[in-house]
Amino acid sequence: MINAQLIRQARIDKGLNIDEVALKAQVSRFSIYRLEKGITKNPQAKTLKKLAVLYGKDTSYFIKGGI
Repeated sequence: MINAQLIRQARIDKGLNIDEVALKAQVSRFSIYRLEKGITKNPQAKTLKKLAVLYGKDTSYFIKGGI
């Protein structure tokens, strides 16, 4: 399972809003919203990878207990 707070905080740390992330990562705004709210518990690997690349993090950073 992913840690929604870490995904949201990584976006904020990069100074991006959800619309900017959606555009740059080519992930729907709705998907990002659901990830950050913890609604989506197990996102597709490709989605998590896109966000990790954009945020400059390893995908394991976003996994609960992975830090």
